[in-house]
Amino acid sequence: MHSARPIIALAVAILVIVAGWFVLTYFKPTNLHALALSALDKSATDQLLANRTIVDFGYNRDGTISYTYLAEPLPERLAENEVPELRTENSYTKFNGVIENGLDQKIQLTSVFYSQPTFAQDEDGTWRYLEYATTTQESFRNRDTTLLRRITEVLVHTAYADSISPFSEAGDGYVSGLGGGVNATESTCLNNAWSSVSGSTADAVGATMVVSGTISDFNEPPWQCDAAVDRSFTPFDTSAMPGGSTVTAATLNVYVTATVDEDNDGTDYITVQQTSQATHTTLVAADYDNMSAEGIDSGQRKDITSISTSAYLVFTLNSTGMGWVKGSGQASNCSATAGISCFGLVEGHDITGSRIATFTTNSVSMRTSEQAGTTQDPYLEVTYTVAASSAVQTGIKVGGGGGLRVVGGKLKMQ
Repeated sequence: MHSARPIIALAVAILVIVAGWFVLTYFKPTNLHALALSALDKSATDQLLANRTIVDFGYNRDGTISYTYLAEPLPERLAENEVPELRTENSYTKFNGVIENGLDQKIQLTSVFYSQPTFAQDEDGTWRYLEYATTTQESFRNRDTTLLRRITEVLVHTAYADSISPFSEAGDGYVSGLGGGVNATESTCLNNAWSSVSGSTADAVGATMVVSGTISDFNEPPWQCDAAVDRSFTPFDTSAMPGGSTVTAATLNVYVTATVDEDNDGTDYITVQQTSQATHTTLVAADYDNMSAEGIDSGQRKDITSISTSAYLVFTLNSTGMGWVKGSGQASNCSATAGISCFGLVEGHDITGSRIATFTTNSVSMRTSEQAGTTQDPYLEVTYTVAASSAVQTGIKVGGGGGLRVVGGKLKMQ
């Protein structure tokens, strides 16, 4: 009689485990652990999620879940002259040298800023790339796996979430505006599209942003016109640049995936403007008209016909555009947070308020920070100088005294 007790206890334990698995899997709301693990049986690419740390996730309007996870370790240096000690979650900095001008000694640096956190340190202090992906509850429910595997998934999480906060600093994307309507004169049609105070939709979570102008219909009286305009927004956290730095050069870099140039009339170009969206962390339809000034010379305007796809498009900023780059502690034009630099892109007919030909579209599609990997992310590259007398505020020191110092023409940790 007593000999049956161990068998009964084992059976009860197995029953409890199976019941717990069933409840957790089918009755409890699917959590991020399970969603991340759902990819394990799908493909070789998805299997990269195994044993990865998920550091952030958020819910999208379409019901999918976007998440950020730690990927491969960074190399010791991202550039030959990088100073790893100055690396941040969304930037890395290169040391160019010391500029001697009598007693006025300056350090010249170049920082590359991404529009969303791109790097992170793991628990061991190792810098790793951050990757972004999406999944759905349905894909988890419908996965093919064994009972043993599902029990293992519940009991042993090979990926886990350190936080459940929404994505931060991901306000790059585009806002669409519509114009026209019945009894709209030609000028009213354009004004409704170009000069609307609010757009119709905003997209800050997609992997593609668009700059475009379109008139899809324009008829004689009773004057029916349909027009659409897309404007892109790309804010950057540039607070790693010390306040008081002097910017000497800067470029805005966006990766182009597609172009359409149907109205090749000389105004079919893309240009850079400063934005004033309500916050750098997201976009709303009301941000549509929050653009002002032009931050490049006319020769830097990019004719859509000549823009290459599957390549970076580089805008060299003029003194106006360089003035938009905000260092640590400097007030931002698009955020209550200091040190945020605000950039956007618009199509030529949009900025000039001129008519695009009927039944034509001019557009450029570009990657946002949500695109998987980092090789196509938008970035801002800024070269600047810091006076040696004030460099101590950043931990950079010329000569000695701890922190970073210049040794043999190179910046090193003291």
